[in-house]
Parts: sequence; structure tokens; C-alpha cells
Amino acid sequence: MRIAICDDKALDRALIMDLLQQYLEDRSIRCELTGYEDGVTLICDMEDGLWFDAVFLDIYMRELLGIKVARRLRSLHYDGAIVFLTGTKKFAVDSYEVSAFGYLLKPHSVEKI
Repeated sequence: MRIAICDDKALDRALIMDLLQQYLEDRSIRCELTGYEDGVTLICDMEDGLWFDAVFLDIYMRELLGIKVARRLRSLHYDGAIVFLTGTKKFAVDSYEVSAFGYLLKPHSVEKI
């Protein structure tokens, strides 16, 4: 399993990666986690053929909102799970437009994952 975590804040990105790693190890699931500090790089990698089973996206990022990144991924025919990570419920309804698998409100915890 391959998972991308896209969050422009290094601390938040590291935290979600640690929580995911803990969750997966507790269930003996082998996984490769890849961190991204912006959605543009994630999109470019996926356009170049890199693929993930799941993508965790922060909503508020500097260059491109997570919801716009998700729309672009879906336009590339990405059919994997998209999980939004955010501190606001503001985009919860918009997440349905991209068939989001989840919408997790901060603060993060293993239980939420």
C-alpha cells in the first residue's frame, strides 16, 4: 500500500505520518508513506505516473487549496481514497464533489484515523 500525505506545515505532515505509521503497524499493514509540502508537486508526480492507494490532503495550503488538488487528481482519473485533513468544517460538503473517503478535523489522533 502506498499513501501520500500532503500538508504545507511540516509539523502537521510529520504528525499525520507518525499516526498513520502507528495505525498501520498496529494492524501489521505494510505501507510506504510519502510526504508532500504542496499539492502542485503531488499533482506533478501523479501526472508522471506515481500512484497512491490513498491521499491525505490538508485543505488550507499556500499555493493550492486541497479541494482543488483533489479535483485535479480526479480529473487525472485517480480513483483511490482521498481523505481531507483540516481544522474547519467549511469544505465538508465540497468534499462530496470529489468522492472523498473521509474528512478528518484537527487535532489528529490514531482513533480518528
